[in-house]
Amino acid sequence: MGWFGIPLNLMTISIAAITAGIGVDETIHYIHRSRHEFPLDGDQWSSESGCHRSIGSAVYYTSLTIMPGFSILALSRFIPTVDYGLLAGTAMLVALPAHVKLLPLHTVRFKAAGEPAISTS
Repeated sequence: MGWFGIPLNLMTISIAAITAGIGVDETIHYIHRSRHEFPLDGDQWSSESGCHRSIGSAVYYTSLTIMPGFSILALSRFIPTVDYGLLAGTAMLVALPAHVKLLPLHTVRFKAAGEPAISTS
């Protein structure tokens, strides 16, 4: 926000808390599903494939719904609301590839149970 000269106000300050809350919620759902899928076949990549078919599609469609939902606030005449809508929509746009691409890779790397999946020795 500083790089783009967007001022801090009541609406823009609350973006971090709300989008982080949504992002953490989606991450918790994904990791919980990964823990459920892993014991079914014992293969981390297969469990991630199962997560993508279930929770992954829910995360994808939720993000696609939230982005225009927040972005519609850009039609407001109140500038802080416009800033809020555009920034929240953009934050969800950035979070989507993180949840769909990076989270499965990190889950495989560090497993759902917490120990590293790949030996570093």
